[in-house]
Amino acid sequence: MKAAVGISILLVVLIGTSLLIYSLTDSLYLEMKDCLDSMEKAVENDQWGKVVKEANLLRKLWHRGDTLWSPVMDHRQIDRVDESITQIMALVKMQSRENLILEINAARRMLKRIKDKESPHFKTIF
Repeated sequence: MKAAVGISILLVVLIGTSLLIYSLTDSLYLEMKDCLDSMEKAVENDQWGKVVKEANLLRKLWHRGDTLWSPVMDHRQIDRVDESITQIMALVKMQSRENLILEINAARRMLKRIKDKESPHFKTIF
């Protein structure tokens, strides 16, 4: 009987933790996606002051994401997103319009994959 209670508590903790991580991931993903969307629109309209502002916000959001995701996710995915964000920062400084739009789209796709992999399905919980 004690074993059944212990296993039940463990399952509740596992599922609760998975749901919490997904909730945090979803929230952060939406913030980063909105930032990338705003940055892309600003680039298309040649509003480089706004692009720099959005890049700084993206850097702060990414720091939060890296801190949250590094302990619980595949490091290769995290490294790819980190490289993409670093590339975005360099392209913002160079004001490389076409390359920046491509990299923004790549980063958006990588972030979506991270969010999707953390969705609370049976296979992601166990």
